[in-house]
Amino acid sequence: HDPSKTVRETAGTALISIGQPSVDPLIACLKDKDFVVRCHAARALGGMTTDYQIGRTWVRDAKVVDVLIAALKDPDRAVREDATIALGQIGDPRAIDALIEAIATEPRLMPHLHLSLQAGDDLILKRMKRRHLRDDAIRFCHEVRALRPDMIFGADIIAGFPTETEAMFQRSLDLVADCDLTFLHVFPFSPRKGTPAARMPQVRGPEIKERAARLRSAGEAALARHLMSQVGQQHRILTEGPRLGRTEQFTEVAFDKDQPEGVLLDRQIAGQDGARLLA
Repeated sequence: HDPSKTVRETAGTALISIGQPSVDPLIACLKDKDFVVRCHAARALGGMTTDYQIGRTWVRDAKVVDVLIAALKDPDRAVREDATIALGQIGDPRAIDALIEAIATEPRLMPHLHLSLQAGDDLILKRMKRRHLRDDAIRFCHEVRALRPDMIFGADIIAGFPTETEAMFQRSLDLVADCDLTFLHVFPFSPRKGTPAARMPQVRGPEIKERAARLRSAGEAALARHLMSQVGQQHRILTEGPRLGRTEQFTEVAFDKDQPEGVLLDRQIAGQDGARLLA
């Protein structure tokens, strides 16, 4: 909370691990008109969404998203002209309406959202105690993409959650296309002692492994399509290292020569190597 300091993107990532005691002070900082926020890339301020992880517990507080969006809309805020805010995982439905409004009106929100989807079958989602259904996820992605055609989605999906049948898994696999996902984080289910899921009928290990592989293959194909579509396009890139950067859509970019770190560069994408863009 030092107005003489600028918060860099690397500092913003640490906020992912803050807990409930930090929420109110964080909001106070955001409301302080002398507090300068300088962040860029989808990891930046990833923790200033609605989920804060400490160990295996989560604290949800939609107030942070509301205040962050209000700060972005305030023309008197001490925010650099090139500053951008990106939201990571979206967990609290109370934040969704404000987020969608901001996506439509605030260009400083980066066109990348990481969604905690977990599964594409409603019964599995219920057994996971998730607060959304399959159609909610698809509708949200379509609505956001209509407002921001350049929006890119990442998602977490679990393979082999207890009681998952092949048909249930197929509905999760179909989400890659139905939600037009680009960045897929796949997690093979592993039971944790003492949890309700550990007491449910388990999917066989080889089936979990095979389903996870199919999800990863779908994710690799989705990323390949995205990379190919960006070749020849002009992008603003944040450098994260001498030869590494990220576009506004969070896509990795490899440079052919050393670049200064922590700066924004406008570059045309020359190619791709299957995992990242080349510039």
